[in-house]
Amino acid sequence: MHRQLSRGIGRLVFSLGALTVAGCDGDDTTAPAVPDVSGVYETVEVAEVANCDPASALDVLDVALGSGTLHGKVRVDQQGEQLTFTQLEIEGQNVEDQHISAVTTIDASGAVRIDLDQSGQFTIFGAGTFFEHVTSSAAGQFDPAAHPMTFGFTGTSTHEYRIGSSTGSLFATCTQSDVTMGTRTSG
Repeated sequence: MHRQLSRGIGRLVFSLGALTVAGCDGDDTTAPAVPDVSGVYETVEVAEVANCDPASALDVLDVALGSGTLHGKVRVDQQGEQLTFTQLEIEGQNVEDQHISAVTTIDASGAVRIDLDQSGQFTIFGAGTFFEHVTSSAAGQFDPAAHPMTFGFTGTSTHEYRIGSSTGSLFATCTQSDVTMGTRTSG
């Protein structure tokens, strides 16, 4: 389950963090209106195998990083240019009560860029407790002309793992890329 939450949190970044986007700043009254992208989306995330330094760390951390495909559900709420992504499900498990969300903006073309920085602690059975610091960046596009509406994001995350706590010795640094696609199912 941590793999699912780590990936759900660590990427598309339906995640907690400080998020920014390049786009309209709202001051130009001649700028085209942003598309309405609000709704619930079914998502498919495909994550590549992580690269770790040292490489042997992946033997321990693969359970946390994982690779392959994850299915989920995310709600996108919109107020003007501001978007809030809230993760509702990961692999059929309801995670809405975990408040996995992110706030960013959208421009008139539907482009979105999300940057995040987050940390947390977890235990891997037989390997110990790790403190994870994640920085992630994703860029993508909503396609308002598609029926139903879709989006696609590509992202990269860097995971720094320390043994026991945020001040523990560095165990590994890993990077991972992913692609997330979403299709609006309601809204």
